[in-house]
Amino acid sequence: MAKAGSKQGFAARLWGEAPKQPPLDWRRLGASIRRLPSPYWEERMFFHGADDRKLRDATGGFPATFRRDKKTHPLFVLKRLANFGFQVCPCTSVPSSPFYIEKGCLLEPSEYAMERTSYIMERFRFGLPRSGKVNFSLRFMGVVPESCLRRSL
Repeated sequence: MAKAGSKQGFAARLWGEAPKQPPLDWRRLGASIRRLPSPYWEERMFFHGADDRKLRDATGGFPATFRRDKKTHPLFVLKRLANFGFQVCPCTSVPSSPFYIEKGCLLEPSEYAMERTSYIMERFRFGLPRSGKVNFSLRFMGVVPESCLRRSL
C-alpha cells in the first residue's frame, strides 16, 4: 500500500476511481450548463477557458502566445481512456492542424455556434483523470457533432 505522501499515492488519488455520482442527464439541461464535472464528460465535448500556462505544463510545450488579451484556449475531448479519464487536447483558431471543427457548427445540446474554425491540436494531447480532479476552470460549450469534424489531407 502506498504512503499518502508518495508519488504512487498521489497518482492513485489523482487517477483513482471516480467518486460515485448520481445519474445526470446533462443533455436535458441544454444551454443552461456552464460547468460540467469531469465524471460526466464524453468524447467530442468542447470547453472554453483552459489556462495557457497549465496547457503548456500539461503538454510539455503547447505554444501559447501569452498575450494580455488572450490567456486561454479551448479544450477538446478526443476520447475516453477506459474508466480512468480522458485524452484531451487544446484547440486554436490558427490553422495549425489538419483536424478541425468547422466555423458555424452548432454544438449539442447548447446550440452554441462555433464563431470560427477551431483547429484540434492532436500533437499536444494529454490525459485528464475522470476523478473530478481537473486542474482547469472550464466552461462547457457542448458536444461537437461528428458531421462538423473535418480532416484535410
